[in-house]
Amino acid sequence: MQEERLQDVQQIAASFGAFCGVTGDGAAVAWGDPDFGGDSHAVRHQLKDVKVDGTVVTWGENYPGGDSRAVQSQLRDVRTIAASSYAFAAIKTNGEVITWGSKNPPVEAEELPAVQHIVASHEAFCAVTTGGRCVTWGDRKFGGDSHAVEERLQGVQQVVASFRAFAALTGAGAVVCWGDDRFGGMLPKEVEAKLVKVQQLSASHAAFCAVLATGEVVAWGQPEFGGQVPEHLQNRLTDVNFVGSSKSLFCAVQHSGHVVVWGDPSRQGEVEEVEEELHDVCSVCASSHAFAALRRDGRVITWGDPGFGGDSSKVALQLQDVGKRLKPRIKRSLSETRMTEKAP
Repeated sequence: MQEERLQDVQQIAASFGAFCGVTGDGAAVAWGDPDFGGDSHAVRHQLKDVKVDGTVVTWGENYPGGDSRAVQSQLRDVRTIAASSYAFAAIKTNGEVITWGSKNPPVEAEELPAVQHIVASHEAFCAVTTGGRCVTWGDRKFGGDSHAVEERLQGVQQVVASFRAFAALTGAGAVVCWGDDRFGGMLPKEVEAKLVKVQQLSASHAAFCAVLATGEVVAWGQPEFGGQVPEHLQNRLTDVNFVGSSKSLFCAVQHSGHVVVWGDPSRQGEVEEVEEELHDVCSVCASSHAFAALRRDGRVITWGDPGFGGDSSKVALQLQDVGKRLKPRIKRSLSETRMTEKAP
């Protein structure tokens, strides 16, 4: 059973519709939609001692980066990896960046000196150099051009991305946004005034959230994607340690290990099914429509749409029926995305 294999988990990562957990013995366990990497059987023999030597193993659909053979010889000593919807960018221990996948415009190596961190929107990347400078590339409609705010992007500590925008946290605790205004790329003045001593940023599909030094949270963007905290939850959002996010929900983890979820009203209730198990939470990861919470005892608690990784209880998903069951959900999700893009 997958539930039995999800013990002593050290780290969780997510794609659009699947999760992968790394256990203490260096094994990797994947679940969710096979089209989005939820089935790692084909490379299981390579998924041992994960993260030890920095070698990269890819699986899933070929065109968005599941096939890395073109750059495989370069994918050694990799420190971290970022993903857009169609491409990957890997940072090696020497700060060099290797990219692969489709819709992957080339970026000159000299533009990316000693990269520390990379994040991605739907079709753009933003790299933070060791000097705290931001370098962006990709489709400008998705935040691939940050020249308009370049002077303000100094001493950058963190960058997060919504579907079509980026938000950066500077060393002074200030927040700088760029990209599509409808997706949080414009910071309202009344929100900016509240962003004092920001500690962490998080992003959903069309909204951003900031955790302040006081443990309070401030959100902006489209309300149905978590850009506005409901009044009945504001009193509960105190002593927050950090915030994770799915496509339409934010999940705040308090220092006590409890969680608070807000965003899409139609999905907020999903967490109630596992609420009693959500204690001593130390980390939260999300696919587009599901969450995986890592507890301090190494157990993983999942909730949300089972087709996107919300149910980790079965190790052997009956894959022959998965495509038929999931394609309508994926089409519906993509349809929602197009509708959001057209929103005024």
